[in-house]
Amino acid sequence: TTQRATGIRVVLRSFAAVGAYGIVWKATDKKSKETVALKKIFDAFQNATDAQRTYREIVFLEQMRGHENIVALRESIKADNDRDIYLVFEYMETDLHAAIRANILQDIHKQYILWQTLKALKYMHSASLLHRDMKPSNLLLNSDCLMKVAEICDVFTACFLASHRTCLRGDVDEPLYAPATNSEEPHIIFFRSDFVASALHEVSHWCIAGPSRREQEDFGYWYDLDRDIERQAEFERFEARPQGLEWVFSVAAGLSFRVSCDNFDDQALNVDRFRGQVRSAALEWVRSGLTPRAEKFAQGLMAQSGVTDPYNEKHYEELPK
Repeated sequence: TTQRATGIRVVLRSFAAVGAYGIVWKATDKKSKETVALKKIFDAFQNATDAQRTYREIVFLEQMRGHENIVALRESIKADNDRDIYLVFEYMETDLHAAIRANILQDIHKQYILWQTLKALKYMHSASLLHRDMKPSNLLLNSDCLMKVAEICDVFTACFLASHRTCLRGDVDEPLYAPATNSEEPHIIFFRSDFVASALHEVSHWCIAGPSRREQEDFGYWYDLDRDIERQAEFERFEARPQGLEWVFSVAAGLSFRVSCDNFDDQALNVDRFRGQVRSAALEWVRSGLTPRAEKFAQGLMAQSGVTDPYNEKHYEELPK
């Protein structure tokens, strides 16, 4: 089945849910081939109250786009009949209500879900937004990501604890590489909170760093927070290579990738230029081959995720987000 709307065509795969104001399908975006959720709001502007509710939902979701614990609105599309409206969201496999009824949640899942919920609420409250209908059926879950961080840590440990006496740990405010202080302790790569992207980013730096760098805290790097245009461009060139490798790791793990600009000077940063540099670096990695440690880690991620072609250049055709 194909649902018609101005400017887009998506192929409906299955019915997903129905609510008070609309219906949701699991669908495929014909352009990107991604699985998405398509929500149809019937008679979205039939009266002032419905129009305000629809407008509020779209505007607030647009403004909160990018937070990893708030479902991403990809696109809003006017229906051909000029009455309905379609919203395209990232696809989430289930909700907390269904997970509770299925009795599949372990204690670590419950803690992780609560932590993510509190993060999303704190983000909303910082913008003076209140969620007026918090309930399990409105908390969407992606089942294969519940233990994604733990799985990545397990992959890294299996790859490198014995051979390089190095392990990967999260739950810190700021990332850090801490070399061992004696021969009995492991070197530790700390990544921020429980963010998958932070874990893969720090591992990419570790995979590039040589032996002497790995004997120094944070590989001997430091961040110049007061950079002029020239220093900024130099920093971007340096940072593009590990982020290109992080992109390859993300594909190998079956995850999406976003460039990280957290440490950049907003006044000096040319985001599109940097995205292009990261893309060029990723293509260079897949064409020339990964370092031995990076290759070992990528193979471990592939074995865990089931991805078979992270080195296919089709994954890197467009600039990263």
